[in-house]
Amino acid sequence: MRRGTLRLAAGLVAVGLGLVWPRSGLATNPDVRVGIAVDVPRVTVEATGAFSVRGSQHVLASTSAAGSVLVQRTVAGLSVTLAGAVRDEETGVVTIVPAAGHHLRVSGVLYRGRMEVHPGQAGRLVLVNVLPLEEYLYGVVPAEMPSGWPLEALRAQAVACRTFAVNRLSAPVRPGVFDLWPTTLHQVYGGLSRETARTNQAVDETRGQILTLHGQPILATYHSSSGGHTESSHIVWGGNRTYLTGVPDFDEESPHRHWTVTWTPEGLGAQFQQAGHLVGAVMALRPAGIRGVSGRWTHYYVVGRLRTLRFSANEVRTILGLHSTNFEVQVGMSNPGPVTQVLSGHHTVEVLASAGRRAAIPLGRSQVVGAQGVSQPAGGLAVLAIRPALHAVTLVGRGRGHGVGMSQWGARGMALLGHDYRQILAHFYRGAVLTQR
Repeated sequence: MRRGTLRLAAGLVAVGLGLVWPRSGLATNPDVRVGIAVDVPRVTVEATGAFSVRGSQHVLASTSAAGSVLVQRTVAGLSVTLAGAVRDEETGVVTIVPAAGHHLRVSGVLYRGRMEVHPGQAGRLVLVNVLPLEEYLYGVVPAEMPSGWPLEALRAQAVACRTFAVNRLSAPVRPGVFDLWPTTLHQVYGGLSRETARTNQAVDETRGQILTLHGQPILATYHSSSGGHTESSHIVWGGNRTYLTGVPDFDEESPHRHWTVTWTPEGLGAQFQQAGHLVGAVMALRPAGIRGVSGRWTHYYVVGRLRTLRFSANEVRTILGLHSTNFEVQVGMSNPGPVTQVLSGHHTVEVLASAGRRAAIPLGRSQVVGAQGVSQPAGGLAVLAIRPALHAVTLVGRGRGHGVGMSQWGARGMALLGHDYRQILAHFYRGAVLTQR
C-alpha cells in the first residue's frame, strides 16, 4: 500500500515537471573551477603528452612530449621548474595547458581541462582544475553514485549535481581563484580517472538540464539515505527553501537505513571533551528545539556529570561521527548480580555482589534483592530502592547524511519501481522546475 501510494503521488507531481521547459538564460556550459590542492607548499603536474606552461604575460615553456611541471612559492612569486631546470618566476598565475587529445595528472589522478596555480594563503599555493561544467560532471556523478545503479537514478543524480554546481558558481569559495571543493563539502570530484561510460551517458542525456525556481537554480542538495523520510531544510539548516521539504523515501534497501552505536558514559564524555566541551561522563542526551517530519530534532541537551550543554543536532553528529542526525537515545542500566551483602553508611548503601562487584548507591533509590529474591536490611533500615548504575548510552539511528533533498538510495528505489528521472526529481524537489539551459 505504501509503495503504491507513493508511486501515484510521485507520478502526479512529475507530470507538471516534465512539461515545463523554459530557458533559464544562463550560460550553457560555463567553466567550473575546482580547488584540487589548496594552500600547499608546492604542486607537481604531469602531462600525458604535449603541453604548454603559460605565465600571466607570456608562454614560459612549450613541449611536444610528456613531462612534468613543478611549481613552488618563492619570495618573488611562483618558481616554475620543467625537466629539472628553473624556467622562470611569475608574480601572477601559472597555467598548464595540455595539447588536444592529452590530459594532466596530479597525484596519480587524471583530469580533463587545464590547471592553474595561484598564490595561496600564508605563502602557499592553490592548484585549480578549470574545465567546462559538463566535463566536470563526468568526474562527479560516478563519485557520488555507483555507476551500476539504474540509469534513471544516474540521470537524476546528473541533474542534481549540475544544478548544485550552477547554484554554487554564484558563491565561489575564493572569488577569482576557485568555485568548488572536490569533496563532500560540495561534491566529490574524481576527475577523468573516475569516469565510466554509464555515468557519462547519464550526463550527456540530461545535458544542460537544471532545476530552477523563479528562474534561478535551486540548492539541489542530496544525501545517501534518509531512513524512511527526508527532512525539511529549515529543521537541519534553518532558512526556508520550500522545494526542500520532507517527503517519504524509497530507501528500503539502503544498508544505512538503520544503525546503532553505543558508548559508556565516560566514553561519550571523552568524545565531547576531544571537541573542546568538558561535560564529564554523559548520562543522557535530551532532545530539544523542534522536531521535523522525519523524526529529527534540531537540538539536544548533553547532560554530563559536570554540566549540561546545548548543541545543535549537526554539532552532535559531527562530534560523535554519526551517520545522520536522525536517532533516538536509549539508556542502559547495569545489574550488579545477586547481592551477597549490604553495608550501610550515613547516605549510601554499598552492595557487595557475586563476582566481587561493588556499587555505592544513595539510600532510598531502588530495591536491593538478594539471591533468593528477599529484600535485605541495611543498618536497621529496610532498603527499598537502589538505582542500578548507568553503563551505556545507545543511539539507534536511521539513514546516512543530512537527510535533505534527494535520497540517493531513494532514487535507486524509485528507478527500480519504474519511475523516470523527472519523476524522481519531482518527488524529492517539490515545486522545482526542470529547465533546459
